[in-house]
Amino acid sequence: MRLLVLLLACAHAHVPVFDDNLAEKNVQDKSWGVYTSLEKGESFRVWLDVPQGDNVSFSVNLAGSQAFKAGTKYVDVSISGHNASDIPCDPSFTGWRRLDALLDSTQHLHVETEDKPLVFEPFGVGYYRPLASCQAPVPVPDTFWVDILALEDVTLSIGAGMAESFSVAEILFMPFTILRTWAWDGYVGVWAIVTLLNVTCLFVARYFVTAPLEVAVLVFGIGFNIMHYVFRLIALHTDMYSESERDKKGVEIACLLHIGLPCVALASLWFRRLRFDAPNALCDVKVWARVLMLVYAASLLWQGYHIITVYYIGVVFAPLVVEAFANVCNCCTTRERYIKV
Repeated sequence: MRLLVLLLACAHAHVPVFDDNLAEKNVQDKSWGVYTSLEKGESFRVWLDVPQGDNVSFSVNLAGSQAFKAGTKYVDVSISGHNASDIPCDPSFTGWRRLDALLDSTQHLHVETEDKPLVFEPFGVGYYRPLASCQAPVPVPDTFWVDILALEDVTLSIGAGMAESFSVAEILFMPFTILRTWAWDGYVGVWAIVTLLNVTCLFVARYFVTAPLEVAVLVFGIGFNIMHYVFRLIALHTDMYSESERDKKGVEIACLLHIGLPCVALASLWFRRLRFDAPNALCDVKVWARVLMLVYAASLLWQGYHIITVYYIGVVFAPLVVEAFANVCNCCTTRERYIKV
């Protein structure tokens, strides 16, 4: 469990949203990653509501899969708001500002044109190319806006905020959100082929191998996740994805989080062979093992698409709840009869 917490802490991540201007979003208590694509000449604006004393922070990044020509300026990025031109962008972050008056102004940010190494993101598993960014505390509250003008056709992600926070709904929808980010990165074709391969293996295995339904669902759900991340990581490190150099820091975290932990979950199926005598379901080790597997599949198996979650809720736990409810009703009925007698 400590290892899991450490891995999640290392996997800095924004909550992905698509074509959202963040006008209604809190960028202080949650960080956002806006995914969008712009044709040459198009512009996109995001709004950052920053209270006094807090950091205003954002970054503009090019998809790692997009071809990059050194010396070409792909976007023009500017930040506007109260004394925005006076905000000194932090060089270590790649930048932002300071405020001391209440006049709106605009600061045009430096946009990277050199072919520097791509940066790896282990949470969604992908590379991106930093183009422009800025971060600094603001002494005066304001709603700032960031304008991005595409000078070429671009596939962009805009990160806003640094606080990492996910709601239950966001976690539950994470498999589909990550799939959308992979499609944004031009990976949907490979994903479809891997999915077809997995489904084919499932039907072949079910035809030739006799196994309990629960085991088949667990193997398929976890194996589905492992296969997708294995192929994704392989694809990311081919020249077909990008010919640029890569900063591979964080790849080992992705491997542990998305492949290592699922392999451990698969290996744990061996314990099903052991017999545990329990007086009731609450004391049954296998019941709690299923609960743990359900929680893991629902929250961290991001390419399992809730195959295991749906199975456990619909096939395993729903009958247990119905049986427990029936027992309670029977007890109440028996008690009423006893009182009448």
